[in-house]
Amino acid sequence: MKNPSVFGTALLLLLVTLSMSQARGERKFNGAGESAAILPTWGGGSVPGSNSGSKTAFGKIKELTDQDDRATVNLPVGRTVQVTLPANSSTGYQWELGVSLQGKPVALLSKTYKSDPKPPGFVGGGGKTVLIFKANGSGETKITLNYKGPSGKVGKSFTFTVTTP
Repeated sequence: MKNPSVFGTALLLLLVTLSMSQARGERKFNGAGESAAILPTWGGGSVPGSNSGSKTAFGKIKELTDQDDRATVNLPVGRTVQVTLPANSSTGYQWELGVSLQGKPVALLSKTYKSDPKPPGFVGGGGKTVLIFKANGSGETKITLNYKGPSGKVGKSFTFTVTTP
């Protein structure tokens, strides 16, 4: 090998790239705060909040963001709506359902936290909580999500209504 410093530089770059990809870790939870399945997505996708939908393991979905507070979503039975809200798990705050959906025509399928990209070694920082709800029956369901801290104090709320014909 003529120039070992080139090899060393390439190796260092590879290690930095690998550590950055691990720093972007995801934590996945179901409605009870337990680990949940990874949600694969495929196809083109769409801009969050555009409500044009993208395809996931749960089929074509509608999408809401924090800009859609108080929105009403018309959702056929069997379809899903994805809600993406800003969050920062390092503060102890997390998005929780305001009331149980038991017996309602809409169910929470998954809740996933995804950290925003940050430099290696960076502690804290924000991310997004992604919740997926599915319409299982006809009716209207008002869903309130509360951003609660460890003390139980609600920092902010997000509400939307699902109408299923």
